Amino acid sequence: MAGLAVWSAGQIVWTFNGITLNHQYPFPSLADIGFVWYALPTSIGLILLLRGQGLRLPLRRTILDAGVVASSTFFIAWSSVLGPLAGTWNRRPLPT
Repeated sequence: MAGLAVWSAGQIVWTFNGITLNHQYPFPSLADIGFVWYALPTSIGLILLLRGQGLRLPLRRTILDAGVVASSTFFIAWSSVLGPLAGTWNRRPLPT
């Protein structure tokens, strides 16, 4: 619930900036804090949710699951944002 509240606060700030600034979004802004930090209370909530169920997963499986999630997140971020950004960065002329 806390993660949803943090993300919602970021979305409210982002929407307010869009309406009041004629869709000129400042970067970084307070909205970015909500979009980045929502993961912390959400992760804590998921860990607390799993703690009470008595289901114990082996450490090896937990590490492999975390690796799958991390690598898929990286590949999605690379294909949508980081790859095109790196491509434009490499095309810039070197300073003389």
